[in-house]
Amino acid sequence: MKIVLTRVALFAAVMVPTSIGGELLQQTAAPLVRRDRVGPTGYDEVKSYDVSTRTPRAIYQSTGRIPDEVEVSPEGNYVSFIEAVTSNSGVTRRRLVVIDPRGTVVRAIEDTQVGTYAWCCGSGIVAVIGGEPKEDGHIGFTPETVRLIDIATGVVQQLAGIEGLPYQLSWSAADSALYIKTLPTGGQSRVYRYDVRTKSVALTSRKGVFFSPDGRYYYDWYTPGMGFHLYRAVDDVEVTGELVSQVGRYTRWMPGAGHVLVVAEKPPPRPTDTRPERVIVVDSVRGVAQDRWNLAVDVETKRVTQRFQGDIRAWRTSGPVLPVERRTGVELVGPRRQ
Repeated sequence: MKIVLTRVALFAAVMVPTSIGGELLQQTAAPLVRRDRVGPTGYDEVKSYDVSTRTPRAIYQSTGRIPDEVEVSPEGNYVSFIEAVTSNSGVTRRRLVVIDPRGTVVRAIEDTQVGTYAWCCGSGIVAVIGGEPKEDGHIGFTPETVRLIDIATGVVQQLAGIEGLPYQLSWSAADSALYIKTLPTGGQSRVYRYDVRTKSVALTSRKGVFFSPDGRYYYDWYTPGMGFHLYRAVDDVEVTGELVSQVGRYTRWMPGAGHVLVVAEKPPPRPTDTRPERVIVVDSVRGVAQDRWNLAVDVETKRVTQRFQGDIRAWRTSGPVLPVERRTGVELVGPRRQ
């Protein structure tokens, strides 16, 4: 069946003020979306946020659960998420669902157990790690292959030349390459690079796959028992330094910045203070920490360039802005000009 797609702009361009430097940030026509918990069993709804009216609305109701964050394609014309659906026989499978900004399903990839994925390699292309269900282990499935799928046509390309079991994917726009990390074999992981221009896969000396927008730094994260590590791309030397004490679970590169890392701020230790630690207020229904403070850190100079309050995990969009949920609504934060 041929699927004809029409690019839909969900939101008109508007100017949204933020408290960062008194600047006005312009929201693109790309959708602003998040997963949300409707019932007590987990996340099972996708919502979009209209920045002009400052109100969310549901665009997709899941028949199962949405265990991971919702993503927006780089061009802004697709919204994607993994959906876990349990059959009548009690078997739960993870499929990748791609919808348009209005909530219409464009494609559901369910011929294999989807572990993780990343938008990459050209307009409307998604890289998927698939495999078979596995109950033990932190990723919940046995990874087998990396496939590139054209969402519009359904054409599939399987990447060859990867030894081991792939479990992390990340696209680096700086060098037009997809980086793939494998599970440790003999205590060591491998990182492969798929070059879109040459259509070739090669083993690299990289230690991780999450590259800064300018490609000069990258970090390794969620390696079992290894924590957070920051590396310089030119020579793969680790430069984590004091950042290791600042980085919590939720970390990401600031969109539109060269190499600015956004981390959740940790309160300083008070060994002689008997008062309870500062409480971060979390919305128990949606799991959003609206009162959390965040730091934007230039990883080259280790200097804090911005400090702002709100939850950076929930909302997703494409373009050079970071959606931040506060008690007053969603604000769009951009990099501070140096």
